[in-house]
Amino acid sequence: MPESRPPIELQGLSLAELQALIDQRRLPPVDRWNPERCGHSGMRIARDGTWYHDGEPIRRPAMVRLFSTVLRREPDGRHMLVTPAEKLEIDVDSAAFRAIEMTSEGEGEQRRIAFRLDSGDAVIVGPANTLLVIEEIENGLHPSQAARVVELIKAEARRRRIRTLATTHSPAMLSALRAEDHDGVVVCDRDPDGGGSRLRRLVDLPAYPRAMATGSLGDAVVRRRLEERDDRDALHELDAVLTGS
Repeated sequence: MPESRPPIELQGLSLAELQALIDQRRLPPVDRWNPERCGHSGMRIARDGTWYHDGEPIRRPAMVRLFSTVLRREPDGRHMLVTPAEKLEIDVDSAAFRAIEMTSEGEGEQRRIAFRLDSGDAVIVGPANTLLVIEEIENGLHPSQAARVVELIKAEARRRRIRTLATTHSPAMLSALRAEDHDGVVVCDRDPDGGGSRLRRLVDLPAYPRAMATGSLGDAVVRRRLEERDDRDALHELDAVLTGS
């Protein structure tokens, strides 16, 4: 039957209260279940977090939350829906869960961070969910060393099995990312309608395919090729160049 518990909301909760709420949920022990019956579920989680079954989106949020409680990632990278009776593979285009809200307490080394997930659950960063945050990774770094630093961080993250979050304004650092890394890049810019900051996945930007066809990611940012502009904007820019205005 569908998941009856409401999604967790971060607003108004201390991290201690949030941890207590997480502990009360008692997710199924999927790590201990190893049924013999296997197959494919006919399900898929799209890049935008939408769950599909046989090509049709699952429109009941409670049903999605139920499936999310029995989702497990195998050592080979595959994702499975696991119950005591069967283990069914599910295709995941990018990530099974997405963080859609963040809160934190404390400062410096004592800072603690929590995320609300699109599954309706929440996670607090800690020993079991380590997150390495590097702010403005290019500080003090010569651009020629960008690729080497990126590869070292990726290798260390794999070795320690930790997640890494790095921020940057450096075109050289962006160009050092390989094409397969772009799936994990999030762009922060200003919403032209509301004026506030917005976060969008790089690969979801309408201009991304065209921008990548004409150069590196760093070059696309410098030349503003990722910005959403219509043909009138392009004609206006061309006219300004030709007239010198």
